[in-house]
Amino acid sequence: MPSIRVAVDQGGSGFRIARIASDGTLTTTAHPGFTPGEDSFSTYAVKQLLQDIDPTQKIDKLVLASAAQPASDAEREALKDALFATFNLTELWLCSDAISASQAAIRGDGVVIIMGTGIAALAVGNSRTTVHELSGDGYLIGDEGGAYWIGRLGLNSALREKDGRGGSAALLKRACEFFDTDPDYLADRVHNFPRPVHSIATFAKEVIEIAEAGDEVAISIVDKAVDELMQVALAAKRLCGGNEDFEVVIGGGAFPRGGILHTKVLELAKVTKLYISESSATPLDGVLELLDLPIPGVFAPVIHTYIKSPH
Repeated sequence: MPSIRVAVDQGGSGFRIARIASDGTLTTTAHPGFTPGEDSFSTYAVKQLLQDIDPTQKIDKLVLASAAQPASDAEREALKDALFATFNLTELWLCSDAISASQAAIRGDGVVIIMGTGIAALAVGNSRTTVHELSGDGYLIGDEGGAYWIGRLGLNSALREKDGRGGSAALLKRACEFFDTDPDYLADRVHNFPRPVHSIATFAKEVIEIAEAGDEVAISIVDKAVDELMQVALAAKRLCGGNEDFEVVIGGGAFPRGGILHTKVLELAKVTKLYISESSATPLDGVLELLDLPIPGVFAPVIHTYIKSPH
């Protein structure tokens, strides 16, 4: 059986697998995203890969870029061990999805901010000689400006309106429609979803639509999200000693182009003298580029590489 190479982009909304055959043929598939608190990430990743890859298939190299990076060295070792134990794998690279996005979108110095269920940011500076990871930190204590964060604030405003504690009537109405429930059961409905973090994150799109319709509370949530994104960009520029050419690329599945969020980002960028660079590249594009690299280069401090020990 000819060998293959495998690129994986994992975000809160999905697990995307690209397989490259020895003749260069590219095949891509997508599977459901990871929910913290269910399986371990190692178990989840192996399950998704087994849907597409025979364990006996020789894999020359696998690059897994993930929003749900292991939180400790022990968890990373567990993921590495699980992948090597399950698959006929020679070389493995593990990294954040912000790294793959940076590889795809930035050629000079700059920062990529990925707005998905959470937030991930990676900055490259000093003529592409240094690298810095910023923001993120997970939905429990961080990820400010991400889809879960926006969706949670929107739901909080909806529930405040229900109780008469302020909030937004428009957000309450939309939340009940979106989650198919009555105001009195909204909180219970959300808490009992099998993937509550993902479900709350999907409500971010509704919050943004309500803001575009002129609701002041929803607009204030969008404004806060934009401010958080710009704070990350400004911090990255300072860390990297960036000048006027320092690129800021904001992408991800939760960043709708052309709408109120995008417009407000561009407006605030002008005020703060940030250069917003538009890119159509996807994180999976970046993983495929990493797959072609012989060594991690500038990303060496933030990519974990492993070679199977000879028997």
